Amino acid sequence: MKREFLSGLGLEKETVDKIMEENGKDIEQAKSKYSDYDDLKATASKYGELEKALEKSGTQLAEKEKEIEALNGKVKGYESESLKVRLASENGLNYSAVQFLKGDTEEEIKKSVENLKELVGVGKQAPPLAKLNENTGTNKKDTQLKSVLDSLLQKG
Repeated sequence: MKREFLSGLGLEKETVDKIMEENGKDIEQAKSKYSDYDDLKATASKYGELEKALEKSGTQLAEKEKEIEALNGKVKGYESESLKVRLASENGLNYSAVQFLKGDTEEEIKKSVENLKELVGVGKQAPPLAKLNENTGTNKKDTQLKSVLDSLLQKG
């Protein structure tokens, strides 16, 4: 509100001054309601920044959790491979046999080692070879062939 407007209405100077004074009080009262506007605006800005930082941190955390999971998988694989090598060695199997061992737990791998040992015959004695000088033939022809073989072996 302007003084000129009030004066133009034909109001006395004293009346205009009182109206302007009251108007000034109203304006100050209205301003006081919004006096913390700048503080609220700054707080809202900080909140927005913190929200963005939190979102970024959440994304980074998810990425790190994936990395940890992958690394834990590698560690588990290395531990399993190490266990297989140790059990194979302890049971007389060579390193190349490790690739045929199955299982994730020590019990499963031990069972696989035993199955592989049985399959390849580790720890079993080979049956003795027949002696060439024994007469094990059942007919005359076998006996003659064995005697020829014995004589050849004695010359060599």
